[in-house]
Amino acid sequence: FLTPHVRTDALGLRGPPLPPRAGTDEVRLLFLGDSGTFGMRVEEHERFSDRLVEALGADGPGLRFTAVNAGVVGHAASQLLARLPGLLDATRPDALVLSSGLNDCQLRPATDAQLLALATSTGERFRAGLRRSQVACAVEAGWAWLRREAHRQSTGARLPVAAWLHYPRYPAGAPSVPRTPEPEFLAKLERIEELCRERGVELVLLTQYTSAAVP
Repeated sequence: FLTPHVRTDALGLRGPPLPPRAGTDEVRLLFLGDSGTFGMRVEEHERFSDRLVEALGADGPGLRFTAVNAGVVGHAASQLLARLPGLLDATRPDALVLSSGLNDCQLRPATDAQLLALATSTGERFRAGLRRSQVACAVEAGWAWLRREAHRQSTGARLPVAAWLHYPRYPAGAPSVPRTPEPEFLAKLERIEELCRERGVELVLLTQYTSAAVP
């Protein structure tokens, strides 16, 4: 109901298996981002990554455009940067289309770096590892949505996003802070740009970070 007909390939990416490079006439685009990139609640052919390569193919005779969609529900700059080197080496894209920012602005009782330090149990670390997979995150988001709606039906109140999607438990009474502070967010973008430059990959940013952080 959140993500129809999800399939994954050997890389754990949503969609059919990634074919080998087609030669010099292929332009391969790697799309990296959160649920907007993943395409939550839409079919694979309805994602903006697939719509874009379809339009580019119609306007660029003689070239074959391929979309590699590496969006993961709930991911922010920290997770995107951690996954990027492996994705670049495995998919060998010509360009990276990066979309991030909304999840980084979420107000939580701990930043990503602080949250990682709180993950001390084996279960928490295992869950953190699973969340590198598109499908694991989609299933987790669906389960979280069900929990949130059940809570709303029984109490009349909605759980905040941070209470049903993120882990581990937050410190009691901690003040709300952006999930990724703006200086840290910009530093991660710079590192992503460096990784692309080192591999000769063009970078396209579809990124917005607003000071009006969301709860």
